[in-house]
Amino acid sequence: MASPGTGTQSAARAARGTEGPAVFARRVIAGARDGLRAYWGTAALVALACALTLAATLPVARFATWSGGLGTRLRLAAAQPFDAGFLWLHHAAGPAQLRQTAVQLLFQLLDGIAVGLLAVGGLTVLALFAARASARGPEIAIRRAVGAPGRGLLGALAVEGAVVGGAALLCGGAVGLATARGWRGAWPGSFAPALGHPGGVLVIALLGTVLLGALFPALFVRRPARSGAVDPTPLALVVPALELGLSLTVLVAAAMLRRGSEDMAPPPGTASAGTAAYEIGTAQLALQQRAAAYAELLRQLEADSGVRAASLSSVGALMGLGSVAVAAGDSAFYAVHMAITPGSFRALGLHLIAGRRLTMADGWASTRVAVVSRSAVFRSHVVHVGGLIHLGLGADAEHTVVGVVDDVRPTGLGGSLEPRYVVYTSALQHPPADAELLVKSAGGAGAAVRTALRDAFGGAATVTGPVSEATLFSAEAAPLRWFARALSIEAWAMLALAAFGTFAVMWLWVTSILGELGLRRAAGARRRDVLRYVLAQAAAVACWGVAFGTWLGMMVWDAVHRMSATLPAWDPGALFRSSLLLAAAALAGAWMPAWRAAHQPPAALVSGSDA
Repeated sequence: MASPGTGTQSAARAARGTEGPAVFARRVIAGARDGLRAYWGTAALVALACALTLAATLPVARFATWSGGLGTRLRLAAAQPFDAGFLWLHHAAGPAQLRQTAVQLLFQLLDGIAVGLLAVGGLTVLALFAARASARGPEIAIRRAVGAPGRGLLGALAVEGAVVGGAALLCGGAVGLATARGWRGAWPGSFAPALGHPGGVLVIALLGTVLLGALFPALFVRRPARSGAVDPTPLALVVPALELGLSLTVLVAAAMLRRGSEDMAPPPGTASAGTAAYEIGTAQLALQQRAAAYAELLRQLEADSGVRAASLSSVGALMGLGSVAVAAGDSAFYAVHMAITPGSFRALGLHLIAGRRLTMADGWASTRVAVVSRSAVFRSHVVHVGGLIHLGLGADAEHTVVGVVDDVRPTGLGGSLEPRYVVYTSALQHPPADAELLVKSAGGAGAAVRTALRDAFGGAATVTGPVSEATLFSAEAAPLRWFARALSIEAWAMLALAAFGTFAVMWLWVTSILGELGLRRAAGARRRDVLRYVLAQAAAVACWGVAFGTWLGMMVWDAVHRMSATLPAWDPGALFRSSLLLAAAALAGAWMPAWRAAHQPPAALVSGSDA
């Protein structure tokens, strides 16, 4: 025999079965409205976390592209390896390719951080929804017990999630697009066309996370016990630990990039006032004509009393960048090739340790000579002073090694991707089509330089400049500064999200164990014992977060360090400061609810009135 309650539930289900779509929609909307009103605090926290995540990750997605793999739209100016007058032994990669490779690697790091930020935001959103589901468990269970339809419940929860996600999308999307426009204007290069839709994938992932979290009360509902009480399950503290660790990794990486961009400067002892740099393009001249024009230019500058030194080199040499190709002594090895002139030894900080330097006598008609770095000599004695080295195919590719200079750390972006071994050839024997001229003078020598350029090339060369040496190095550091700023924004966004998420999760965790704290108080625990217990858990979360962040950072920081030789291996000061900051966020998140719990009567804690 059916109970009266069962008959009532059946009648209610039958009545609802006759409802039309409009009535059902109004019922769903009314249920969603009631849920948002009753739990508006959690909904606001979820919307804020989701908006912050979208605002920080959308700019990265705007500069990503997908063409058989994730890449970047960011491009730097293209430049070919210098035309040495012979066929390279292997395909040569010029300075522009090294810079672009470094940009690609840095963007992969930035993209990985954005993915980590997305994960932190998703964990925060799901943790908040889990707390919300725990609080709504009794309500949902009772509604189901009296016959509330599952589809109506799911519809109301889905509408709640759509409202929260829409608000986050509106606010976070607007901030993210504005940030992306600012990044675009600050980038020192150009942009490739966008392929794929990384931004759309990001939005779908965030909205999907919000929708999934909104459905938690229906997906994991628990039916009440006979007493009608449902005890909340304590939240897992692994979420704030992961958030703290990821934030720590990114904060230190951003600090490393900032230091590296600040340290990008001329070699010690080479910079001076009155230094001007010019870029010369002579692609329309034949090799021999180009060599003769370069020699004439240097002779005129050397004869001018106002000029103290002049250096002409292949593009990138001033930053320690050259064309990477195979060289062969007793065996073959990859080496960096640079074309320089006698004045370049001082400009590049090259200290002679054996043999001689290149001179003006090492011209077009002379025997081909080369100077090598110390590393190339001590690499199993492949090359040595007086020996031969082959840089390519043909008669002009065989060089006699006449000197050895000390190794010099490259300062340009991508310099740490180069081989250790460097071969310096004479720009008068292998004249580059694009060259950099660096002139050091007592001041006021600009007119003399322009006259020398006009006399040497006539109208057969394009000249840009002058710019100061500091401006030249600043322009080289511009991409690194761009990534440092982008990483800093991501780092602070992740810090804000981690601090907010940690605060919220710790608060909700303390709230979820109020019953246990009440029992401790009833058993004789004092207020300071409750505070000590809760803060010890928060301190453990902070320690685990710092340990995880340091472990993950060792891999990330090493990847950052390899992008440029000016970047430090890691930044212990930033690690210490960031660890203190994140630990403070964890302790602050636990202190306030722990203080309230410690000052509540044990009976109120056990009954859950503080929640």
